[in-house]
Amino acid sequence: MKYIILLLIGIFSVAVLPLDKINTNEVTKTESINSTSVEALGSSSIAKTDEKPLEPPKAPTFAELSLEEKIKANPNKCDLNVQVMYEDGSCHNTTAPTSAISGGGDCEASIRRIFPASEHARAIKVMIQESSRNPSIHNYNPSTGDDSYGCFQINLAGNNKYSRPSPAELVIADNNVAYAYKLWQSTGWCSTGGWLNTGNKVGIC
Repeated sequence: MKYIILLLIGIFSVAVLPLDKINTNEVTKTESINSTSVEALGSSSIAKTDEKPLEPPKAPTFAELSLEEKIKANPNKCDLNVQVMYEDGSCHNTTAPTSAISGGGDCEASIRRIFPASEHARAIKVMIQESSRNPSIHNYNPSTGDDSYGCFQINLAGNNKYSRPSPAELVIADNNVAYAYKLWQSTGWCSTGGWLNTGNKVGIC
């Protein structure tokens, strides 16, 4: 009887213990999977929280465009067949072909009104050399890069025509002298951006 009881205890131990181990292993695996899932979910949530939407690049303002881009944009719808568009986008009429534009005014009188008295003598010498007092004169010479108008022969060749007054404005003495005064303030008489060649000829440079 004693041996039978011992045998039964042995059989019971063999049958029950593996089951406990299996259950323990399954519980461990389940806990590990759940823990991994929670960690992954937490990382994903953090990643999503930290992400910021990308802002689209800002379009350049009109002032930041190149000259060619400004002309293409043409914000004020200038009729470029008969108008000139300045760098600020404004349209300026040229009401007649340049050869037919007539101006007016008195170049010397305009100088005496607009330039300071200390510059009258020099300004008049330059003006006479440039235009012979004729406010309507137009010098067009592609070989020398000239498309110049009025009292001080303001040159509109190349890109100058987009940033300077129109031909119709420059053949009016007051307009021409006013622009010459503005130019003189930044360049003087004796620089390549001013009237260096003329200044040399009339002895003021």
